[in-house]
Amino acid sequence: MCASLVFLYPDGRSFFILNGLHNGLLDYSLTYLTHIGDGITVIILCVLLLIFYNFGSGLISIIGLGVIGLVSHLMKYYLFANSPRPHLYFWGNKMIHYVEGVKINIENSFPSGHTFTAFYIFTFIAMLAFSKPIFRQILLAFLAIVSAYSRVYLAQHFVGDILTGAVMGIIFGLLFYKIYTKSKNYKSFNSNLIQLIRK
Repeated sequence: MCASLVFLYPDGRSFFILNGLHNGLLDYSLTYLTHIGDGITVIILCVLLLIFYNFGSGLISIIGLGVIGLVSHLMKYYLFANSPRPHLYFWGNKMIHYVEGVKINIENSFPSGHTFTAFYIFTFIAMLAFSKPIFRQILLAFLAIVSAYSRVYLAQHFVGDILTGAVMGIIFGLLFYKIYTKSKNYKSFNSNLIQLIRK
């Protein structure tokens, strides 16, 4: 859907299509749900994997989080440092929907770091749960999509920003899951932290 919007409409029109679908319930809920893609939220998820799932998945996911954080930083502040966010790009435009209480950023728009992070961790966890009932993967995909959508809804990013963040997040999620599968050769990596402490 995002790819279609990006290719069919310029960034401006596609932004207003998603940003314009607003109501009071979305204003309230997306103000909080956007934090799904926060670094702190994802660190907590990685630590929970380490403690309750197994040490290998937690450790590899944390390393991956550090790598994507570095990649995102280099892209936002060096490669695409002059990319304005919607508020600056459409300065003074009355059509933008803002949610009261949300701090609006104006620079370093590309790519969306929240989306990158959310799709990375939820792809990684979805691969861990690949043999489990499919509703778990559907839930993980839904959470990642909500995080991405919230970035446009809250006037923080363009559709192209979240599309790029999502694609990169999926790629890095699959890459670090592959690295994790290689780490299973280490016996200690297959036990969670609680089990290791008990040993």
